[in-house]
Amino acid sequence: MRQSESLYFDVRRLRYHVRHWPGDPARRIVVLHGWMDVSASFQFLVDAMSPDWDVYAPDWRGYGLTDWGRSDCYWFPDYLGDLDALLDRIQPDAAVDLVHFTILRPPDKQDLTPVRELSLIAFPIRELFEVKLNDFDLIIFDRYKNRGVLPSIYIDNIARYVENGGAVLESAGP
Repeated sequence: MRQSESLYFDVRRLRYHVRHWPGDPARRIVVLHGWMDVSASFQFLVDAMSPDWDVYAPDWRGYGLTDWGRSDCYWFPDYLGDLDALLDRIQPDAAVDLVHFTILRPPDKQDLTPVRELSLIAFPIRELFEVKLNDFDLIIFDRYKNRGVLPSIYIDNIARYVENGGAVLESAGP
C-alpha cells in the first residue's frame, strides 16, 4: 500500500485536510471525491497507479478531516471557491485542468424529471472525446458501467488515445 501524508491548509476560514501521495511533481493530479465520501477512499486508485504520479486528494468541507463550515448547508460556489484556493496552494504556478463527469441517473431509469433538468450545464462530450482528448495525461473511469451513454465513436477515440501512449485507469468498487 502506497503511503500518504496529511497536509493542512487554511482555506477560506476553514482548516482543510488534503491527503498527498508524493510522486514526480511533473505528473501531478488532483482527485476529488463526491458526496458522502473522503479522500482516503482514493487509496485503491493510487495503489493501482504508477508510483511516479504525485496525487492530491482534499476532503471537502464537512468531510473527513476538514473542518465543518459555519452554516447548516453548503453551496456549490463554496466548493468552487475552496477548490480555487486549494489549487493555488497545491500548484501555484501552473494551470490545472480538472474534469469530472457524473451521470445523475441511468438512461433507463423512469421518473418524471425532464432530461434537460439533470445538469446545470451541457456536458461537453464532443470537445472532451474528440477535440481535447490528446491533451489529457490520464483518463479515469471511476466505477464506470457501459450503459450506452458514451457513444461507441468516443470509445474508439479512447482506444486510439491509448494505442498512441495515453493512459487510462479504470477503477471498480461498490
